Amino acid sequence: MDKSSVAMDKSFMRRLPVHREQRFREPSELERRMGLWVDRIGEATDQPSERPLRILGQYAAVVVVEGAGWFASKTAGRISVARHDVMLLFPNEPAHYSPDVSWRTLWIVWNGA
Repeated sequence: MDKSSVAMDKSFMRRLPVHREQRFREPSELERRMGLWVDRIGEATDQPSERPLRILGQYAAVVVVEGAGWFASKTAGRISVARHDVMLLFPNEPAHYSPDVSWRTLWIVWNGA
């Protein structure tokens, strides 16, 4: 099967378990009035993972700094990602990403209207 047909096959998503994220930073009153706040930022070095799909409950952007791997969501299916690619996660969409061998990522999680 070629790569393009794998990327379009989204049926595997129905078979995967889903974890709903429950931990969030409490926004300040100013952030609430603005309707936008950063929950957390960070950097990670990860190994391959078979964790379940996750519903983050907030927006997130994850950039691959070093390495390569894959990203999967109901909308995108499973796609390959590499250095300098950015993965966008949406509040109510199950998604998962993992390196092929190892990678370093930078990420930001935010919320708002």
